[in-house]
Amino acid sequence: MREETDVLVIGDGPAGATAAALLARQGHQVRVLERERFPRYHVGESLLPSLLPVLDVLGARGTVEAHGFIRKTGAFYGWGGQEWSLGFDEPGRPAAYSFQVIRSQFDHLLLEHARAQGADVREEARAQRVDFEAGGETGPAGRAVEATWADRDATAGHIRLRHLVDASGRAGLLATRHLGSRRVHDAFRNVAAWSYWGGAAPLAAAPSGAIGVFSLPDDGWLWAIPLHDGTLSVGLVTDKRSFARARQAAGGSLQTVYRGRRDCPAANRR
Repeated sequence: MREETDVLVIGDGPAGATAAALLARQGHQVRVLERERFPRYHVGESLLPSLLPVLDVLGARGTVEAHGFIRKTGAFYGWGGQEWSLGFDEPGRPAAYSFQVIRSQFDHLLLEHARAQGADVREEARAQRVDFEAGGETGPAGRAVEATWADRDATAGHIRLRHLVDASGRAGLLATRHLGSRRVHDAFRNVAAWSYWGGAAPLAAAPSGAIGVFSLPDDGWLWAIPLHDGTLSVGLVTDKRSFARARQAAGGSLQTVYRGRRDCPAANRR
């Protein structure tokens, strides 16, 4: 199977769906290769107010508003022994609120919106390789001109393209497989462990729908994000060396490391 398109987008998370919808709205022929079947689980539920102007440009704000996600009007911090709140309703901010989302639902809304704008979204289709022209202004590899893909039924194909958007996220198809250009900053060599809790108490004196962010005495921090299904997403973030030491001390148990971080009174009250 051999096809052609103006723009090929690899990955249909929020970045890919946004690019695909905007380009399709401008009349470009857009195809999207997404390796998963949506809705699919993904962590990362707490969004910032800068999201809303993007949704306005996409024409998707009404859809997201109507879904029923919790409105996030600020944040609450328990950090270094102090506690304070931050509201998003201050002058100069892009919006007075954002959303706490269940990512499987939020991402699916954006995927379907990209489809509605005219993008050809192919789910369970994995981009396997990108071919480049020999040399060119973009460097020794030249421009991307074709991609090879395959689906779960072993159907395969080639797509000729004028432009490529790599929105494959952590997979980083171009950076890791073709260009070798990925660099990781030492400050962000972190590990997160998280789970979802029921029956959590709301944060007192915090803005409505606020995320809670809590520092830990030794290293790392916790997030606490209320979701509209009644659960609370709680995550532990620490540098990978500290996490490895804690896990070794816990006999390798991820649950023990996660549940053992109870030395944070502001989070414990929830």
